[in-house]
Amino acid sequence: MNIVDINLISQTALNICVLPMIAYLTLFIREEYYKLKIIKGD
Repeated sequence: MNIVDINLISQTALNICVLPMIAYLTLFIREEYYKLKIIKGD
């Protein structure tokens, strides 16, 4: 394996692991934010 292959694989693994996590966190935070907003009655 050369360096390019390793970089490509780690990049792909990063995308597979991190992007869904970021998307999930974004949705979770947004939901919590809206809940707080509703509770406060703003």
